[in-house]
Amino acid sequence: MPNRNLGFDKESIVYMNPPAELWNKREVIKESLLSNTNFKSVTFSNGTPGMESSTWQYDFPGTDLPKRNVNTMIIDFDYLKTFGLEIVDGRNLSSEFATDTTDAYLINEAAVKEFMLEKPVGTPMRALDGHPIGKIVGVVKDFHYRSLHRKIEPLVLRYDPRNMWCMSVKMSDGNLKDNLATLETEWKKLAPDYPFSYQFVDETIEQQYKSEQNTGVLIGSFSLLAIIIACLGLLGLTAFMTEQRKKEIGVRKVLGASVSGIIVLLSKEFSRLVLIAFVIVVPLAWYAMNQWLADFAYQVQMSPFIFLAAGLIILIIAFISVFYQALKAAVINPSDTLRNE
Repeated sequence: MPNRNLGFDKESIVYMNPPAELWNKREVIKESLLSNTNFKSVTFSNGTPGMESSTWQYDFPGTDLPKRNVNTMIIDFDYLKTFGLEIVDGRNLSSEFATDTTDAYLINEAAVKEFMLEKPVGTPMRALDGHPIGKIVGVVKDFHYRSLHRKIEPLVLRYDPRNMWCMSVKMSDGNLKDNLATLETEWKKLAPDYPFSYQFVDETIEQQYKSEQNTGVLIGSFSLLAIIIACLGLLGLTAFMTEQRKKEIGVRKVLGASVSGIIVLLSKEFSRLVLIAFVIVVPLAWYAMNQWLADFAYQVQMSPFIFLAAGLIILIIAFISVFYQALKAAVINPSDTLRNE
């Protein structure tokens, strides 16, 4: 999850919620920030990629398409530039077209497939919240606008200043600390009565997968504990069995058995137990992991080599656990063992 390409730029972008009295000064804020070389782009919207999106109802006048509820992002003209989103058909929303503030829509590739649009650009469309009939002016390349727990679904992007509450700032490459200090200085000029509070987009996205990261740490910790306990058990069992078989080991050595041969003899039984346990647990582990992965839209594939590698590692750990006791029993002078017996 942390390494998957989300389809948008999330690095060096902070977002904040300006007070209501600043919303009518959006262009002033943009000009003020962009006059400083520490900032590349500024955009206003109803959220950033990775957040939960709102849902609006739309119809498509003059077509056979039914009304439908579609996930929606409210954006301004610089949103795609700020987050590095790509237009694959048509054009972006632009201040050069006066009607783009009321009746222009962008949709993603998933929406094109869902709506079965052969030529999406130019298709009439209307948001059923008081907007006039407009049209689709562009198609945005699919990106993960929500968490990776869910597949990419149809998305509409449109301009609507009534529903913007989030300001996102793309900072320039360089010293992040200096950029933030400059942003705080600019903020205090624009909103001196409000505290400077911000969040990084990449950190917000990372928090969405904190549960999985915690689960991984928890499973890893308990697995390590289980292995340690199992190794202690193997050590105890090995010590007990070698003590019980001292006479047999002594006789075998008298008859010409080598140290390595005796180590293999003692290790063989434990290896058999480990293999039996492995055969029992693999189907259970495979089933449990499949059930867990079923909750995710995007899943890793569990290769048989994962289980084979795990089995090999377990055998090696088990062998290391019994090796010392087996070696100690194998190097004992057989005359001492047989005399004591």
